[in-house]
Amino acid sequence: GRSISAVIVLEVERDVLLRRLSLRGRADDQSDAIDKRLDIYKQETDPILDYFKDKGIKILYLDGSGSVGEIHDNIMKKLGEIGVL
Repeated sequence: GRSISAVIVLEVERDVLLRRLSLRGRADDQSDAIDKRLDIYKQETDPILDYFKDKGIKILYLDGSGSVGEIHDNIMKKLGEIGVL
């Protein structure tokens, strides 16, 4: 029974993702494996985003490369600007 007012998509450049994931130290965090996961993410999320767009739901593309606090503040600011908060 809830409605969706907006969808937030955090965008991060590949080199930033590679750097972040390399800090985790997992064996599968190699660039080729990361590229495969990013491809799967895009294949699976693009149709969902298209669905939301077709329904007239706002899609907010935000920079996800800052600190957790910066990203949070940016999300809250954007949601306020579109009247969600």
